[in-house]
Amino acid sequence: MPVGGTTSQVLTKTSAADYATNWQTPAAGLTIPLSQNLTFSPDNAFDIGASGASRPRSLFLGGAATVGTTLTVAGNSTLRSLLFFGDNTYDIGASGNNRARDLYLGRNLAVGGTSALTGNVAVGGSPLGNAALSVAGTSFNASTQYGIDSETTFSSLATGQGYAVFGRVLTQAAAFTMGQGNALYGAAPIIGAGSTIAAMSGLRVENMGKSGVNNAYGVYIAAQSGASALNIGLYNAGTSQFDGAITLGTNATPPRIRSTPSQGEALSLESQIGALYASGKTAVGISGNAYWDGPSATWLRYDTSKAASLLFSSDLGIYMYGAPAGANPAGFTQYFFLGTNGTLVLPNSSITTPMLAGNSVQQLIGQYANTPTWSSNTSGYQETAIQTPTVACSGAMVRVEATVSFFHTATGAGMQFAFFVDGTMWSNTLAVVNQPVGGQVMVVTLIFYATPGAGNHRFAVAVNNLNAGTFNLYTGTLQTMWVTEQKR
Repeated sequence: MPVGGTTSQVLTKTSAADYATNWQTPAAGLTIPLSQNLTFSPDNAFDIGASGASRPRSLFLGGAATVGTTLTVAGNSTLRSLLFFGDNTYDIGASGNNRARDLYLGRNLAVGGTSALTGNVAVGGSPLGNAALSVAGTSFNASTQYGIDSETTFSSLATGQGYAVFGRVLTQAAAFTMGQGNALYGAAPIIGAGSTIAAMSGLRVENMGKSGVNNAYGVYIAAQSGASALNIGLYNAGTSQFDGAITLGTNATPPRIRSTPSQGEALSLESQIGALYASGKTAVGISGNAYWDGPSATWLRYDTSKAASLLFSSDLGIYMYGAPAGANPAGFTQYFFLGTNGTLVLPNSSITTPMLAGNSVQQLIGQYANTPTWSSNTSGYQETAIQTPTVACSGAMVRVEATVSFFHTATGAGMQFAFFVDGTMWSNTLAVVNQPVGGQVMVVTLIFYATPGAGNHRFAVAVNNLNAGTFNLYTGTLQTMWVTEQKR
């Protein structure tokens, strides 16, 4: 052994020859590479490097790394798989502190519990500053594709309501006015070059009626109220098409509007258990083979080869118009008018006698036709035997006419004739006759118009014998009297 050496020096081989050694000061730290495990004693007492100084640069491991407490990575790290033992026990970062900044994944993200995202979220694109959730992308692989597919299975706790999609507009507590709020909005489509859409719907609702559903509504709109201006349940600025019936109200058998089942091009307005009203402040018109054309402000026929009709009701009355077949516009002619004051105006010669109902103009209500024996030799008016039984009068004007055959026994005798009603003088004296030759038969005709008043009345011919002698009704001919009520 060579002599010499100092404290802490070690005997080191200088070559492969025998006895080739000398004293050398050993190098500081470990000899690299290590040919054995690197262990520390006592356990869990020493570190590799120090916080903020004396740190190793990189760590390369061919196998696993097991960390008993916290693993802090200040820079970028490359991992094949990041596993946690035991399952569902440890976190990446902490709430509000020691958080990872960004997470970039090349493929899938599977989360077993809830997820809370405090910023704007984008699927298939970049987040938008004015959208909490934006969905884009074109990586679809089926003929039927969805931007958002919500098919929620509700639990047995959902005994109130279930919403597969719920939308509500909320505004910040600040002084401002939003131009328009929409809980659900469908924008106009953007059609890419070369592509077409056969049928486009802003909202499409399939049949909601299934076994287990009590009442099915394709679209249900609650009554709108509380707005300071308009409260409208359904507003359509364009046209609407309804293939089925439209019912109104909550009655079990409500009024409805529908196309006639046996004639699909016909429209039926039906009040199934009540009345049907058509009303307007200024007027209401019902037309056949004609419609009012707003732009041209004229009536036009649907079919110019056929005539058209128009029933028009206004504050003045009801009008009936007609237009023969011919070129448009339709030139209507008034056929009749029934005024609100009861006035009826008809075209001349439009009503003929056969068209009148029986007793519509006048009605015979009483008559007398007989050959009675009756005479009088006293003066003053008295009823003769020419009289009707009691007849019912409506209060309208009546026409009373009589034909009297008579003679007086005295030549030159004078006689006056009149009508009595219910035993009282009704008319003034209607005729005065002087007997030219005593016993000669004479005839007088009496006609009188008056209104006896409503009720039951008896009509009679009365005579006043002005001279001595006897007045006699002639029995050789009929004595007649007719009482006719005048309807016009």
